[in-house]
Amino acid sequence: MSSSVAGESETSVGRTYLASPMLNDAFLRDGYAVVEGVLSSSEVQDLTAAYRAVAPRDDHGLTIDYLREDRDLVRDLNALLTPIWDRHLDDLMVDHRVVMTTFVVKHQGQTSEMFLHEDRSFVDERRDRAATIWMPLCDVGPEIANGGLELVPGSHRLPAGWSGVGTPDVIRPWEHELRRALVPVSLTAGSAVVYDTRTLHASGWNHTDEPRIAVACAVAPRSSGLVFVLASGRRHRLLHEVTEDFYLEQHPWDLSTGLPETCPLREEFDEEPELSASDIEAVTGLPVTDGPVVPIPPDVRRDHDVQPLPRFDERNVDVDLLDRDLVIDPDGWSTSGVERVPVVEATDGAELSALPLVVRGRAVPHGEDRLGDPRALVTNRFARDIELVVLDPGARVVVTSPNCGRWNTELVAIESPVVGAGVRDDARASALRPGVAVAVPQMTSLQLWNDGPAQLVLIAARVPAEHGVIGRVLSVFGRRR
Repeated sequence: MSSSVAGESETSVGRTYLASPMLNDAFLRDGYAVVEGVLSSSEVQDLTAAYRAVAPRDDHGLTIDYLREDRDLVRDLNALLTPIWDRHLDDLMVDHRVVMTTFVVKHQGQTSEMFLHEDRSFVDERRDRAATIWMPLCDVGPEIANGGLELVPGSHRLPAGWSGVGTPDVIRPWEHELRRALVPVSLTAGSAVVYDTRTLHASGWNHTDEPRIAVACAVAPRSSGLVFVLASGRRHRLLHEVTEDFYLEQHPWDLSTGLPETCPLREEFDEEPELSASDIEAVTGLPVTDGPVVPIPPDVRRDHDVQPLPRFDERNVDVDLLDRDLVIDPDGWSTSGVERVPVVEATDGAELSALPLVVRGRAVPHGEDRLGDPRALVTNRFARDIELVVLDPGARVVVTSPNCGRWNTELVAIESPVVGAGVRDDARASALRPGVAVAVPQMTSLQLWNDGPAQLVLIAARVPAEHGVIGRVLSVFGRRR
């Protein structure tokens, strides 16, 4: 069953979410609306003082209270905000209730910056929408350097799929284009912006000496049940029903392997979200000037990565993907008595599973039973020493293509996350997705990463170098594919 969220829910169009008809129209059209003067000045002062009395003194950077490990403190801070929403929510929203609420505080410094993102899926977005109410307790705006909120108008209509634990961040390759459409919001203390949880937003870091204290509240229609989305593979999604106090009691990062029994599985399905240049242009109204870039994780980036890295030499290969996610268990692969001729070797103690498939022109017994003839996946029919390379989610591997005379190494991805797996050297990078073949020159040191949720499964082989003697001879005889 395919159940991808293709942008805006048809059943949400024309619905009433905000109490003001004018603001509701803006919310449906732009994905957000500004509501002036929600709190009085005395409420702002009292709430600010109450937060300062409870918050730890050593907080720094960006503090989002519902992500604290100390759940007792989370409950105490939640108790400060509950009376605010009891008084004001019905004036803002029509027939909504609070899903979770939190303080969001930026302390001085670059670590207080918030990256471009959407909020998680709180309701079944095929049928309805949830919203976030963001309300600063100080003035914010483009002329005030304390890290106010910026949004991408209309981005709630992007076909970005479900948002939960492990779900692919398909906006990341297009972030440089989407950031051009960010609009800063000017708000006085106690005013609010109400935005669709799918609306992309970000904020710069706080350059001032005073903490920028804001409150946020996720709300959902009372008629909508609450859900939690968990990715269990490249395509596969698990949709759980959750209780009303779920987001108060549970830390989201503790749920990557499953949910408690109180949160039954409602549905499981496959989705393959992907953004295109036309999707970006339709939302932003701006021409896309560059294609997607390779998103390099922070722990893989280097100081000189100022501009996006150009790609490796890539080819496309026909990969006959299964109807379901491909999962490889290296421990269950019998290679007893088979000599492994390494094509890709891990260095610096990095973990990597490499299993021989073709050694010196001969297929390893039972290899074809698992994947078919691996030689059909390599772009050069004269490839040799083919092996299967498996990196589990979370892997960071440094590999070196060995010195093998006039031969290079080729990597062909046969399974990977939608976004979140790639390879780089000092000067180039490529996103690894099924069917992408990357040529790796000999004696090149590479970093491979896999942020999951799927395994990164590669076919690695030695292939004749384009400019080597073998490559030139094969080209002359026209025997190259």
